[in-house]
Amino acid sequence: MATGVVEVRQVWAENADYEFSLIRSVVCCGRFCFAAFDTEYPGTIYIPTPDVDPRGLSPTQRYELLKLNVDALHIVQLGLALSDAAGRLPDLGTCGAFRFVWQFNFCDFDLLGGYPHNPDSVGLRFSRRASTSVPSAATASTCAASPSCWPRRACWARRPA
Repeated sequence: MATGVVEVRQVWAENADYEFSLIRSVVCCGRFCFAAFDTEYPGTIYIPTPDVDPRGLSPTQRYELLKLNVDALHIVQLGLALSDAAGRLPDLGTCGAFRFVWQFNFCDFDLLGGYPHNPDSVGLRFSRRASTSVPSAATASTCAASPSCWPRRACWARRPA
């Protein structure tokens, strides 16, 4: 069986409705019940003090540090991968020639707007992002508006800490 080339489908304001319809069709078929997310934020602004080795933090301390950063920063991108039990990504009718994942590009962060960020880690094209990206709240609302489509037995994957 061919695994196919993985293609990242970029989601912007102009194609968000169409991409959501594709995602709903994939999820509603019931086969792709594993979901993995990857989030991108404009850097890390809260870090342990220089005398603390981050690798020595307890899971609770790591979570608290992560939460401080997430609460203070605006999400820039969200990646979504749906897969079946064998780890195959949807092929969207390409007979396995291509496999697809999605990357949502959000407009909630404005580099010039005084939002907190780490200048060393910001390398995105914010000029395009401000005018053509999707508001993260609208994305969340769209997902929440279709709960019947999300499989009840969905498995949400996460990267180990």
